[in-house]
Amino acid sequence: MNQSVAEQSGLEKELVDRDHIQSIPKSTLQKSTVDSKFVAALSATDFGPIAFKLMHPDDGKPWTLERATKAIEQYRRFLFLSKHYPRQRIVPSWEVDQVWHAHILDTTKYREDCDRLFGSFMDHWPYFGMKDEAEKAELDSAFLDTQQLMEAHFGRV
Repeated sequence: MNQSVAEQSGLEKELVDRDHIQSIPKSTLQKSTVDSKFVAALSATDFGPIAFKLMHPDDGKPWTLERATKAIEQYRRFLFLSKHYPRQRIVPSWEVDQVWHAHILDTTKYREDCDRLFGSFMDHWPYFGMKDEAEKAELDSAFLDTQQLMEAHFGRV
């Protein structure tokens, strides 16, 4: 019988803990009354494998369960804003961007989640703000706008 990577490495308990990861953020999304169907789909999205990857990186320092949980909660909020403000640049924090990268690297899951949540693939443009000082200022402004939207929809975080 084949064992999963987690079983082979003795990390079964942490995979079980992914249910904890999945359940924490749901209440914060319910604060917004916009598109309850999308909120339900986003709440049902299993980010356990993403948390597992953040807690067991190939390189770098592993994240704690608490850090991964908080960052995934913020990532859910980022996805919510991305859905509801498609013409606006929604700029993630550094930690949310790390969650997004981990999600993208699970290509099958990311593609399926994007199709279910957005109806199409959500591209990531990692070069925004790198061209010159004007574009960097644009990035900083878009980040501040994103933070204002976060507060408007989810309160102070």
